[in-house]
Amino acid sequence: MKLSSRQKLLLSRLVALGSQARQRQLPVEVTEIFGFGSFFRGKQRPKDVDLLICHTCEHGRAFSSFQAILEHIAADVRYQYDFDRPLAAFLDEYDRRHANMLPGLVSVDEERELFQRWLEPYSWPMLFPKCIGDACAWEDPCGVTRRLLRRRVPNVNVAYFIFPDRSPDQIGLRAGFTELIWSHDQPDISDNVMAALAPDRVLANTQKEFRNFDRQLFLLRATLAMLEQCARQALKEHPPETGASRLPHGLLCAETLMTESQVTQELGKTYQCRGVDDLGQHELGELVEQHRAGVKDLWNRVESTRQAIGLMNRYWRWTERRPNIPIEKFVAGELGSGKTAAQRRIVSTVLSSLGIETS
Repeated sequence: MKLSSRQKLLLSRLVALGSQARQRQLPVEVTEIFGFGSFFRGKQRPKDVDLLICHTCEHGRAFSSFQAILEHIAADVRYQYDFDRPLAAFLDEYDRRHANMLPGLVSVDEERELFQRWLEPYSWPMLFPKCIGDACAWEDPCGVTRRLLRRRVPNVNVAYFIFPDRSPDQIGLRAGFTELIWSHDQPDISDNVMAALAPDRVLANTQKEFRNFDRQLFLLRATLAMLEQCARQALKEHPPETGASRLPHGLLCAETLMTESQVTQELGKTYQCRGVDDLGQHELGELVEQHRAGVKDLWNRVESTRQAIGLMNRYWRWTERRPNIPIEKFVAGELGSGKTAAQRRIVSTVLSSLGIETS
């Protein structure tokens, strides 16, 4: 397959990532790298490359030492007055600790350079949690790795980090396929990617992706119908728990969809995938993009409807103590806190469709 200039650029960045994984230069110990998404469906100008990195439980080469120094400088506020950025404070402390050390198996200069690359993207505010109870940024090797790669290899998007005993299905990966592009046994990432981009593999993966999105659309539409039915029932029959109790178990939980058996039982519908074996790559690729956009839109509507139902349930619990507050006033106040303008707009649209005005 002849690559476009965009594909060549992204491939070169994948090769750089494979080199860092092979040389153990990342904060996590990488065992395998999988690719998925539009790049591996053969799209000529993909925005980025979506990856899944499999890593062991260990924190990677020297990450514990890196973490120990950061913990020390983060605990002493004087460093923030003496140094403009955490990197300068870190290197000062690192040099002090290693000034009188004898040469070891790992070169101090190499380790110092490695730590410098890891910490370079961070400012002082970025090191500390925004909320009480949140973890510090430098306590998570996956988070440090993600930020490092975002800076060093742009447009290479690590969507998930998983342990070797987990499968993509277990982490909720919504893609219909994955391609192994790097491992210790198959370290030539360029050859692996070119094999994945062979026309027959691209067509097969695009077919898998279409079937995956087509099934998601069916389940999302069914889930949305059940949630909307619950919301209308909640308004009709006070209290709202009357309607909510008729939902399949767990359907109000985020990221949860009805199963095919639940759809058949509750709505009397059965999933049937459209045949696509006779379609060419170009036509099939356009259908996949349309399905992908539809899936994204429906997920937003499903989650917004869940939020709307949650607001209604909170309102009825609230009115047990304060019975004279109109639902419109309560909902408007709730929407004004803790949500972005886009989130408020989507939830408001859902509530308006149920007859509850928020403005």
